[in-house]
Amino acid sequence: MQALVLSAGLGTRLLPITNFFPKPLLPISYETPLLRFIIQNLKHHSIKNININCFHKKEQFIEFKNKFYLHDDNVSLIIEEELLNTAGSLIHAKQYLTDATFWVCNGDIFVKPNFHEIMKQHREKKGIANLLLGKLGKKKVTPVEMNKDGLITAIGNKTRKGYKVKKKNKRLYFYTGVQLLEQDCFNYIPEGNKESLTNVLFYKWLEEDVPFYGFIHDGIWSDIGTPQSYLKLNFKINKGKKLLDYSDGAKVNKGVKVNNVICLRKSVIRENLKKKIIINSEVSYDKSESIII
Repeated sequence: MQALVLSAGLGTRLLPITNFFPKPLLPISYETPLLRFIIQNLKHHSIKNININCFHKKEQFIEFKNKFYLHDDNVSLIIEEELLNTAGSLIHAKQYLTDATFWVCNGDIFVKPNFHEIMKQHREKKGIANLLLGKLGKKKVTPVEMNKDGLITAIGNKTRKGYKVKKKNKRLYFYTGVQLLEQDCFNYIPEGNKESLTNVLFYKWLEEDVPFYGFIHDGIWSDIGTPQSYLKLNFKINKGKKLLDYSDGAKVNKGVKVNNVICLRKSVIRENLKKKIIINSEVSYDKSESIII
């Protein structure tokens, strides 16, 4: 099967970190970028043909490809010369997405979906798309509603014909950034469009009563859209590891103590540290939670 990993965004909410790295290439383990986790998870589920679109700091994506997938012709870069947004990026990648059904994943999320089960539901429901949804809880994102059959009935204030948003609906979800699409989706994206897929596809499908469904994901999910979410993800997945267990290039000066510090690249720790993520830096003491580049 084929997949497109959306990786071209500027990552403005993650500034100033994204002045140095594009979001998908931020490390979430010693020398392991988030994008590598995404690709390996797709491959684990027999999704072998993987395309990555890139624009912001595209030279780093070329370095990434050469480092991890130099001889793997099934992992390809699609270079964009201008920012196209997600709908424009999908149209731009159309020639590489020739399967009847294909995957589209955001490149800035950490999630391990069961792709096989999503595909199974998709074949049973026979909709134009299947979106991986998480339980909304207290997340301040656009809510998604489904009926008992999994048909998506509302996204925010946009509703399917004949459906009214329930004010006290306890079954609210959010879109995780993983979707399974049919080739027919291209019929709904005007050539040259540079909007989001939510605006161009999801809202239009609700308006025209086109069936598309949701699959509920109960496992771990995190985006790295903000410094706070990037911090939270790193401390979650690296919980319990000592600094030098997975960052053998780091050096801690004699007598220095570190507590809850994640060092992602070769660094020199010169003074006591608490609650830090360090990316390739020489570091002195600072009490606040922070990311140091």
